[in-house]
Amino acid sequence: MSSSRLAAFLFVAPAVLWSAHFLFVYVFVSLACLWDWAGTAVMGVGLVTAVVVAVTAGTVLVIGLIGAAEWRAMPEATADPTATAIRRRRFLSQATVAQSVLFIFSTLIVGLPTLMRPPCV
Repeated sequence: MSSSRLAAFLFVAPAVLWSAHFLFVYVFVSLACLWDWAGTAVMGVGLVTAVVVAVTAGTVLVIGLIGAAEWRAMPEATADPTATAIRRRRFLSQATVAQSVLFIFSTLIVGLPTLMRPPCV
């Protein structure tokens, strides 16, 4: 995969991961409530809560790794006006890092309410 394709893939990856997490959490909790899994416990923790926390932690970890990788791969700033490829790559890296922070926060907002309230009210 070329550098520009990888940068474009990493640019959209945090949003795709957040949306997959959002969909999974809401479908899983809905089905768990429908099928009465809310009372099931795994090692003293409710099954629904454990699964949502595990999926949220995994998603936050992956999005964080993407942001960290882009932060490390960000090229140095250049004053050369003809170096458009470097500027474009730097912009994509900065935007990916910013999106990673945004979608980590969004993922936590989706997943953490399960810790504060019972899933099936």
